[in-house]
Amino acid sequence: MVKKSILILSLLLTACKTEIISTVCPPAIIYTEDFNDNLKKDLIENKSFFINQVIIDFFNLQQDLKICNGIE
Repeated sequence: MVKKSILILSLLLTACKTEIISTVCPPAIIYTEDFNDNLKKDLIENKSFFINQVIIDFFNLQQDLKICNGIE
C-alpha cells in the first residue's frame, strides 16, 4: 500500500508542468573605456556631448524595457 501511494504521488508530481516564460529584452549598453573617460572629463569640465549621449541611451533603454515587460 505504501509503495502504491508513493508511486501515485510521484506520478502526480511529475505530471505537473512548469511554465517557462522567456522574453527578449534589449541588451545592456556597454560603453568603452575611452567613452567613460570622456564622460568623466565632460562631467568635470561641464561639457555636454557624452553626458547627453548617456542620458539619451538611458531614456531609450527605459522605454525599450517598458515595452519588453508589457508596461506600455
